[in-house]
Amino acid sequence: MAAETIVEIYRTQENKELFQFCSAVTITYFGKRAMLQGLTGRFTSTCWKELATHLRSKGIVAVDYYRRGKLKTVLL
Repeated sequence: MAAETIVEIYRTQENKELFQFCSAVTITYFGKRAMLQGLTGRFTSTCWKELATHLRSKGIVAVDYYRRGKLKTVLL
């Protein structure tokens, strides 16, 4: 049985030399779905495009998150 990542902290627009990033989010994986939690920083449309590309590369087809107490789902 191979090890599988189930939780990841993703930093958008990260510059590792300067230790800077735009926003950070915790991603929990559930098969082909992912749950976004703990968003911090300034999350722009550029950040979303980068995150969506990262999730698609991992085989994720749907993303869930809570906004103002309601569960939202985005299909990738």
